Amino acid sequence: MKKGSKNPHNTEWNKKIREGVARQHKEGRGNSFISEDARKQARIATWKGEEVGRVGLHRWVAYWKGRPRECEKCGSVNKKKYEWANVDHKYRRVLDDYIRMCTSCHRLYDMEFNNYKQK
Repeated sequence: MKKGSKNPHNTEWNKKIREGVARQHKEGRGNSFISEDARKQARIATWKGEEVGRVGLHRWVAYWKGRPRECEKCGSVNKKKYEWANVDHKYRRVLDDYIRMCTSCHRLYDMEFNNYKQK
């Protein structure tokens, strides 16, 4: 086929794709072709319960508590990054056991805990 010529099958297919994407955006589902039920099943299949790792647990906390924007230890609000710090270092699914800290305070907090634990 020459460059610039129209392929009716290709045009029809592209039109269907564009309509589907536009419909999903309108419905608030983004441009994914995965159904909401399939997404729910995927989340259920990846749920680890209490066997979750440290990173997964911090993501869980961020999901429920939002993104931290200040440090509860030094009071800063203009640092580049803030994190959720686990207070008792037991890493359980207890939302009240996490506080907002800037990265530097979080590192110092964890180092103090580890030094105390080693003594």
